[in-house]
Amino acid sequence: YRNRSVLSYHYYCIILSVVPVPGNSTIPIFDRVLCDDVEGPAVFSSVEIDLAQIGGSSFLTEFGGCDESPTCDEQLDWGLDGTDEFLQSWAYWGNYFDHEPTIKRLSRVYARAIAGKPLSMQYIASQRSFYLSYYVDPTIKQPTEIYVSPLQYPAQSFNVTVNRALKWTMDPSNANIILVQPNEQFVKSKYQAVIGVVEVHPTM
Repeated sequence: YRNRSVLSYHYYCIILSVVPVPGNSTIPIFDRVLCDDVEGPAVFSSVEIDLAQIGGSSFLTEFGGCDESPTCDEQLDWGLDGTDEFLQSWAYWGNYFDHEPTIKRLSRVYARAIAGKPLSMQYIASQRSFYLSYYVDPTIKQPTEIYVSPLQYPAQSFNVTVNRALKWTMDPSNANIILVQPNEQFVKSKYQAVIGVVEVHPTM
């Protein structure tokens, strides 16, 4: 079942549970280093080690789950950036269906399908900019699909750029999906080690 199994795991920084940050205070520097530079990366790295042993894929099925304090926002942003860095699927824990700031924070640009082997993916929330790089596999006939949030880019207020290995278009059936395919004039063989790069930036 290695190709049909998913490792589910959670992430919360332990020290913030043991010693909560009061009120609207930000995370103390020691706690931030412990959470963001030690514990958080260790959790993601341990998942990668486990997957190398047991096979399958992984899914961060719970994180967040806190109030609207600066501490919560900092940890939520770190978790979202961490899932990008480690190419993880995720599910937020919390009842904020009617809280627009949290919904907008969670609504990010991401590649929901990649026609090749991913190298890196990053959404920089403060700039509303997205970057994706991957080894292009021309034997995959379906396109790479990138979701662009209308909350981040109202009225499709974004630009898309790709390197010469790729070409792109909007999905005619979904205005929030960018479709990216190999540029046949440049990618001619599956034996080429060709890296495709996609960038999305706001226009307003």
